[in-house]
Amino acid sequence: MIIANPIYDTTFKMLMQDNESAKFLVGTILDCEVISLVESTKERTFFHEDSSRVTPFLMDFAATIRTEDGETKKVLIELQKSQHYIDIARFRKYLGSEYVYSDLPIITIYILGFNLESESPAFKTTSECVDLITNEKLEVRDHFVKQLTHTAYFIQIKRIKPEYNTKLEKLLSIFEQANFLDNTSKRFKGIELIDIESGLNRVVNRLNLIAADKDAREKLENEEYYQLHLEAIYGKESRKAMQLDSKLMEAAKELKKMGADTDTIAKITELSIEEIEKL
Repeated sequence: MIIANPIYDTTFKMLMQDNESAKFLVGTILDCEVISLVESTKERTFFHEDSSRVTPFLMDFAATIRTEDGETKKVLIELQKSQHYIDIARFRKYLGSEYVYSDLPIITIYILGFNLESESPAFKTTSECVDLITNEKLEVRDHFVKQLTHTAYFIQIKRIKPEYNTKLEKLLSIFEQANFLDNTSKRFKGIELIDIESGLNRVVNRLNLIAADKDAREKLENEEYYQLHLEAIYGKESRKAMQLDSKLMEAAKELKKMGADTDTIAKITELSIEEIEKL
């Protein structure tokens, strides 16, 4: 079967607009039952075909989930997808805004087009409570604590391997960057799943419909063009250097706000005096 590549913002947005597909994807990653999933009405950034810049994709959902112990609770699901490491600053900004405007516990899902240190294609981090005196784990259910901590899930697209043993592995196989229809484009790929289940079947069929949709194909072509355009201008090595420079500039600005003198900032960031004075 031919499907549209879900790593593209255009495809992923159309996939997540189908509520049953979105519930299956979120529930499979979180390993829980998603009873309801309602997309936030707040405006978010993603690929804009009228722009030469591709911004990180972000969607928020108010969800009701049922956990392993049978507990039903309402949470905010923040889903962010990005191709570039530099977007970590934007991730933090969006997460901070959610702490300001939402009183629900926050769960974040990051779908990344670059590799982190861990070789696992999918992992999660949790905020455990530990007694500082005894080092024992604590069960703390206070609303105050829950509001200031959150669980995060990380999906590394480039580390996905063709495994089909679990429901999560079958879902991740859809995101594997392989089996493209030709060598010049990654917009469409062929997929073959064994023992496909109803929820995943709906996701695959949805991606198949997107691949056949004329408007979607045009948007995907534009999105791919801009991705290639950015690579052609900067190149991978130049982009890495540009990302590093950007982070150093931001660090220098923060140090200036804190009152650090120019010489100290130069030693810490290795930026020139002239660069720092222009900030």
